[in-house]
Amino acid sequence: MDYNTDIVDAPIHEPNSDYHYSEGSYFPPQFKIVAVFLAIAGLLLCINLNLIGFVLLPLSIAVLFAKKELTISFSLSKYRHAIKIFKFKFGAWEPMPKVEYISLFSGKKRQDVAVGPMTTSTAYNEMEVNLVYNKSKRLTVFETSDFAKAFRIAQSFATQLDLKIYDATKHEGEWLT
Repeated sequence: MDYNTDIVDAPIHEPNSDYHYSEGSYFPPQFKIVAVFLAIAGLLLCINLNLIGFVLLPLSIAVLFAKKELTISFSLSKYRHAIKIFKFKFGAWEPMPKVEYISLFSGKKRQDVAVGPMTTSTAYNEMEVNLVYNKSKRLTVFETSDFAKAFRIAQSFATQLDLKIYDATKHEGEWLT
């Protein structure tokens, strides 16, 4: 028989060696605004003991508090992208690919916001720490606007996985370790 066990139940799992990165909210702000109205409607329906309110209220709370999280288990060589709602995590574990090197990448990102006929745009620089495998595939493990912080995270992964760091933040990339 083939038993599927959760990673927490594995006998050699060392939770202290896990890497967790919360990537921010799972849903965009528009969904959160709708969720606030659904929470109010759900609360009012719950007060009147309407069963729809008992469905709307937890659903809206889930939308408001859902976050994206990346977890890497070094002891079991697995990772997962999960949706985290409070302490509950939903996502399948996948085997860790054979990582070739760690990449520091800087890029301009842009966010457009439109309200009716008015639109505005904000541009900002963001650093990514990526685990590169299969020559060009990337697993982004950290994002920040601070180069020093990104470099510290990359160094910790380089030490843990015994890999080199490629700095692609400049026009001419260079190997750092």
